[in-house]
Amino acid sequence: LGEDGRSVWRLGLEPMPLVAGAASWIGVDVGLKRDSTAVVIVQYRPEDPTKLHAKARIWLPKEDEPVDVTDVMAHLRDLARTYKVGAISYDPRFFDVPAKMLYDEGLPMVEIPQSLERMTPAVGSLYELVRQGRITHDGDPGFDAQILAAVGDRKSTPSELQSHHDLVCRLLL
Repeated sequence: LGEDGRSVWRLGLEPMPLVAGAASWIGVDVGLKRDSTAVVIVQYRPEDPTKLHAKARIWLPKEDEPVDVTDVMAHLRDLARTYKVGAISYDPRFFDVPAKMLYDEGLPMVEIPQSLERMTPAVGSLYELVRQGRITHDGDPGFDAQILAAVGDRKSTPSELQSHHDLVCRLLL
């Protein structure tokens, strides 16, 4: 989000409860041992359908214990029961088999491999939405930390965008 990332992210600070039964989309990014795992759900804001509201649940691995993907799977099932989920997008790395199991259960799983060709335009689009205040959030400290830790900006090289893809994974997958 650039040098003023914290202030840019604060533009979207507009808390709201998610609406049960409302159209929703979910992104999953799994890191097992060295990186966090996040599930982000977005809905259009009822009072302003040009804005998406995002909420995240984040799991952090322990020093001697990776993230338990069965917890992530259970959370996705709960979300699918509560909201009208259009798609659950995921990176197949670390989540391929669990995603196939969830798909077999009827969840709308959509594989999104994180290639440079996909991620570079996605980073740019998301960057613009955040800077325009069209992505809102509740100010959750854990979610804020994840977003602000993503270090790609408009001057980033493609390899930097690929290696710092968390912002996109957390919001766009």
